Amino acid sequence: MKTISNLLIILGFLFFSSCNSSHDGDKKQSVEVSFDLKNAESDQFDSVFQIKEVFPLFGSEDLPIKRVKRLIKQEKSYWLLAPDLILLTDLEGRVIRTISDKGEGPGEFQSLDDIRWNEFSQLMEVLDRTSGKLISYNLAGDFQKEWKNRFLYTSLSFFPLGKEYLIYGGAFFDGEGDRLILVSPESGEKTNGFLPIDNERNFLNVLNHDVFFGSQSGVELFFSDRDTIYSIAAKQVSPFVTFNAGSNKVPREVYQRSFTNIMEYREELKKQNYITLFTIQPTNKHYYLRFRHQSDFYPAILEKSSGKLKLIKAWDSGFGTEFEDLSSYFTLAPIGSEEDHIYFSIDPYEVKSAIEKLKDHPNLSAFLQANPRIKQIYDRFNEYENPYILKLSIREF
Repeated sequence: MKTISNLLIILGFLFFSSCNSSHDGDKKQSVEVSFDLKNAESDQFDSVFQIKEVFPLFGSEDLPIKRVKRLIKQEKSYWLLAPDLILLTDLEGRVIRTISDKGEGPGEFQSLDDIRWNEFSQLMEVLDRTSGKLISYNLAGDFQKEWKNRFLYTSLSFFPLGKEYLIYGGAFFDGEGDRLILVSPESGEKTNGFLPIDNERNFLNVLNHDVFFGSQSGVELFFSDRDTIYSIAAKQVSPFVTFNAGSNKVPREVYQRSFTNIMEYREELKKQNYITLFTIQPTNKHYYLRFRHQSDFYPAILEKSSGKLKLIKAWDSGFGTEFEDLSSYFTLAPIGSEEDHIYFSIDPYEVKSAIEKLKDHPNLSAFLQANPRIKQIYDRFNEYENPYILKLSIREF
């Protein structure tokens, strides 16, 4: 076996023993993780995850926040990207500062589409694709500078890579034929371009903007409704991990067909009984995944060191199948990760709605007593309706 690149060593993918370097020494052969939906089993939430914290955004009660899109932990603060504002909180969730400078001037934004910590500049950077710019802040939340670029107008996500930026724009990206490009902020020009990834078509325009994972030493790329995680190393993109769902696997030719839109594509997958990977969030040791099959979602955990996949059919509450959804609301919306922790946004409206549907169930009272975090969200709904932040770790298995 040839030497595995530093990227793979840093990310800890020791289980990819079949991952040989290709003839050019840069591209990596895709590692295939096979699974069968029939092997999915019900499991208890607490046996898979260890909840570290569940906290509201203290001090945000007068700020109607529909959802939290992204979270980044940097030093002693959380940066949260909401549709219309940026929140800085301490590590207990207390709001320190809000940034809501709507407009077209320097430091002002028209949309908030992605957020990244730039290790090179030591600044927090936010994408405003409507204005075609990146806005930079220091850790106190003070505006520092902005960078305008023509490629940012149609971008969906970005990633600082040393002195340059990776910019992904999906199928409708005006990247001069490339879906993914590398741009120099000094010249404003593209320094490298990547061809459409694996024949992606217009219907696969990315829905989840959090498509980049990694660090300055290496980057992974993922977009929803596919089966592949890509590696960006030595300025090349190559399949890194591919998930094989056996008889439910999407044939490659389906990805290459020109559907009208993403919904038409999903209807075809549903009709043919195919499975795709919808969500991903990595930690140092695991991937948290959500697979889509028909109208259902299957949570899964991939252990990086062994390649073992735990596929979860439903959450066993111990109080009957009617209560399965209440645990699933905790892990519907991953918004960030760091080291051994994953962060999720919890919508209290979904929790309240699910409990109201069960208000006449004889086991509801016992369930709420056994699940105080869910009970707290429900009991506090009239005084707090903004999202909660869930911090958890994945247990070894």
